[in-house]
Amino acid sequence: AGASPSVRVSAEGPLFVRAESLSYTPYVERSEAPMTLSIQGENGDARHTASLELGVHATSEVPSPILLIQLPAGIAADEALLSSIRNSGMVVRVEPRTPGLLRVALAPLASGVDVRIPLPIHWTVRGTMRGLGVVAYEASVPGRTTVLAPRSVTIQ
Repeated sequence: AGASPSVRVSAEGPLFVRAESLSYTPYVERSEAPMTLSIQGENGDARHTASLELGVHATSEVPSPILLIQLPAGIAADEALLSSIRNSGMVVRVEPRTPGLLRVALAPLASGVDVRIPLPIHWTVRGTMRGLGVVAYEASVPGRTTVLAPRSVTIQ
């Protein structure tokens, strides 16, 4: 069952409230948002940081692109990862959310623009795990998404 949030205001004047909800539904690949997604690079291993890169291509103008990145099990959104994503050029904001999820806001994208976001993941566990699913959408139309399904990753 979901929570029932409430707000009490004791002061007069304008009030700005931002509410978000996350639903835990399976990542099913689809292409409804005006963006395509890809992940390329080397997974690395337990001794070496992954050299992965998230590619975002705008197929038309996207005023407020949002990405939700699902991290694999055992991966923390540490400052090294967050800083690398923040410094990639088109990233306006990166926010760790529930464990294993990052919300990334990009600058407006013109049609045809390609963005590359580094994902220098330091693996903390060995074995096979699923992750690196990505959801992309325009902030004003969050129900129209492009989804890159999670993939299996084996780390030695």
